Amino acid sequence: MKQPLMIKLYLVYFFSYLVFLSLFKIKNPDLWLHLKTGEYIVENHSIPQKDIFSFTAGQREWLNHEWLSEVIFALVERIGGVEALQSFKISLLIIIYLLIFLTIRDKAPFLSISLLIISAIASRSRFLIGPDLFTYLMLSLYFFFFYRPEKVNRGTYLILLPLLQMVWANMHGGYLL
Repeated sequence: MKQPLMIKLYLVYFFSYLVFLSLFKIKNPDLWLHLKTGEYIVENHSIPQKDIFSFTAGQREWLNHEWLSEVIFALVERIGGVEALQSFKISLLIIIYLLIFLTIRDKAPFLSISLLIISAIASRSRFLIGPDLFTYLMLSLYFFFFYRPEKVNRGTYLILLPLLQMVWANMHGGYLL
């Protein structure tokens, strides 16, 4: 068997395994707050400035730095329910791991796939539906841009990276990384 075919077969195996690792009951208790907040933002066309859900907080000021991811989750859930959220999570994970593979594959593709499998197993507990998925996505995009500069036009960096940073800052606090 030729090496490129073997690499493709290993990738199919890996992404199938990634989907398998991603299939579990929703365990993130914060998801419901994210969905409700996203629903509020979509319906009211504004980001709440005070905590509108807590009885004990008494309308304290609230800086919701994850509002954009909450809107995305609420819209996905509105379209197809919890099943759509699960599918969205799996799609994001596939994109994240594909970007990582495209970043590291050149030197040793089989070793790269092996490292992806190990990292997926080790990271499984973080495969939750939540805003941190967007931090993983943005980090993998940044690594791709920085370590594969021949794949991206230099002018694109000057435009794309600040825009990505602005979007990321409204999706998850991990933008500080």
